[in-house]
Amino acid sequence: MSGAPARVLGRRCFRCGAGTGRGLFSQRFARIEGGSVLDGYQVVACERCGTAFADGVPEQAALDRYYRELSKYENPVTAGVESPADGERFAEVARELVPFVPPHARILEIGCAGGGLLAALRDLGLPDVHGVDPSSACAAAAVRNHGLEARAGTLWDTGHPPGSFDLVVLIAVLEHLRDVGRAMRALRAMLRPGGLLHLEVPDATRFAEFAEAPYQQFSVEHLNYFSPASLAGLAAAHGFSPVASWRAVREVGRQSREPVVAATFRLSDRPPDAPDDVDGPRALETYIALSAQREAPLRRRAEAIAGRGEPLLVWSVGTQALRLVANTALGEAPIVAFVDSNPRYVGKSVRGRPIVSPNDLAGRLEPILIASTNYEREILSTIRERLRLGNDVLTLAGDGS
Repeated sequence: MSGAPARVLGRRCFRCGAGTGRGLFSQRFARIEGGSVLDGYQVVACERCGTAFADGVPEQAALDRYYRELSKYENPVTAGVESPADGERFAEVARELVPFVPPHARILEIGCAGGGLLAALRDLGLPDVHGVDPSSACAAAAVRNHGLEARAGTLWDTGHPPGSFDLVVLIAVLEHLRDVGRAMRALRAMLRPGGLLHLEVPDATRFAEFAEAPYQQFSVEHLNYFSPASLAGLAAAHGFSPVASWRAVREVGRQSREPVVAATFRLSDRPPDAPDDVDGPRALETYIALSAQREAPLRRRAEAIAGRGEPLLVWSVGTQALRLVANTALGEAPIVAFVDSNPRYVGKSVRGRPIVSPNDLAGRLEPILIASTNYEREILSTIRERLRLGNDVLTLAGDGS
């Protein structure tokens, strides 16, 4: 790890409780007024055990409110129905998990979104499945589209009594939490003796291999950066022994793939020693250096577009767009509006410029900058094929067609 001096942290390490760490990177975003839960943080590595996480983030209650009120996982355009790509991903996860699960297990997924994974598990012969999601719209979609038992709630309030489940599943959840230690204690309480816990999180040791958009893993939502060692160490520290673990690559869109580490643990009276994380911080430093290299031409492109001084529509209020607005001359460009398909953001603003729906663009003549490299082709398809707009389209790599 780099020679940056250790400093006192505002957030103690959720793995070992240490209060000091070394800074790796400073992330900054433009804020969505009335929508953002944060506008930046420090990526740090615990001085004692090496676990990496974001320091300077809101309390858990604020994060819970954000996911309850501003969820971007509801798929409003499709009424919560998963895309074919999402369906394939859920089926893949279910196939990997089923060999470790007793056939009559009672299963709870926390953060179930529209219920796609639970439906896939049911289709593979595990019928006793239940879901909880902070978004009431997601829970309703799971009931409506898949006939599942699902309810709105959080990890802290599932609506089920302690000791109710043989397996609890969290896919892409732990990286979003501030109170990870509290979460692990809550998960223990949900399980019957000898129960199973299945966790899947982005794999920080492979971020550099999948650096499709610079710094994307330091997003407006990802607050913890797990390696296989830090995930195993966290589980062991809370009384879980490993059953199986593996690495995979998940398709998370037509243009984006994410490396993950998945692991199944058993509640145990004799967990193994918890290993320190050596590889995670080193891999993050590599990822940070690569992101800086890959962002440099995008910054120059954003600044060149801003230098034209022409009124501009910016499509996206995601991580990459908000980072560029906060850290480059794009933030000073004559942006007249931002565009986003999430109805929870429409009507809010970024630096005083309104966020509008794609359907509000009819009749507008300003050039459109697609400020997302991961979803560039999908957005361009929406502009040209679904909306039939003739506006000039600019991209971070070059002019669109």
